[in-house]
Amino acid sequence: MLKYLMSSVQTILKFLTSSIRTKILLPYFMLILIVGVAGAYIVTYLVSDSIEEGLDNRLIGASQVVADGVVDQEEERLSVLRHTSLTEGVGLNLQNADYEKLQELVNPIIINNPHIDAIVILNDEGVETVGFWRSLTSDALLEPVVQGVSYLHWQQVRQVLAGEVDDFGDKFTILAIDRDNLEKSILYTVGHVLDDDKVVGVVLIGMYIKKAMKDLQIKSLANLTLYDLQGNVIETTFDKNSQDAQKLLAQKIDVRKVWNDRERQTHKKEINITGIEYTLTFSLFELRGQSVGIYSVGVPSAYIDSPLGSHYSLHRRRRFNATYRN
Repeated sequence: MLKYLMSSVQTILKFLTSSIRTKILLPYFMLILIVGVAGAYIVTYLVSDSIEEGLDNRLIGASQVVADGVVDQEEERLSVLRHTSLTEGVGLNLQNADYEKLQELVNPIIINNPHIDAIVILNDEGVETVGFWRSLTSDALLEPVVQGVSYLHWQQVRQVLAGEVDDFGDKFTILAIDRDNLEKSILYTVGHVLDDDKVVGVVLIGMYIKKAMKDLQIKSLANLTLYDLQGNVIETTFDKNSQDAQKLLAQKIDVRKVWNDRERQTHKKEINITGIEYTLTFSLFELRGQSVGIYSVGVPSAYIDSPLGSHYSLHRRRRFNATYRN
């Protein structure tokens, strides 16, 4: 076999060097061949590099939109909290235990704020007195249900009742995970109710995580997955009816790697959902300056450009926190 190859090479060389014209043209042919191969390599490299850069910019842009959206949602909860706690008669009726009148005062607030899924009023012992909830599947309000449940197991409720103030202010946040039904998990903003400058209770303003993530998905044009600090999935915007998404829900992520790469956002993962390849990048889910979870943004790996590319957020100042004072 080797002898045959050597013989073939010798025959080709003999043919190429058999005339003066060939001897003159051969170097030019070789140069054209080399330039062509080099050009093809460079073009392939540049296109590949451009695709990767475009994907990275898309992920960074989407992650930034999510971070800004989380702050916007928190600002909305804070606004409704202030409205509720400062509504005339709320503090007085809570102090006097006139819960029927209190319910009449709070009802129009949640009606006029369709993005708010829960308003809960606690007395000065941390016990539920008024509670309004929306349906998980629509904006419809459920019938008010008051079960007299104590919320003192939450440190943030105890802090509000004690009148504590820290570097961020006198309002706090809670990521309340319902392990029995993750779809009922909710984000709360917590603040006090005053009567004559005395803390007489607590107000909790909530958004279902499922609905909040759907809103962020629409804004970022990316699929999101939220994890707790142990790496377990809380919620995802991927189609949970698919087997691939079920596998995603069952998998834990390496929290340590995400934490180590939190500044550069270099921790990535490739997944396949219903035949589409997605690239995920991970970031810390922060509320009130504290990491309470981890979220990933996922875009199709073949997706190169979008309105949320590098021009969107690489030069945009990030808004880290809402205003928790007053």
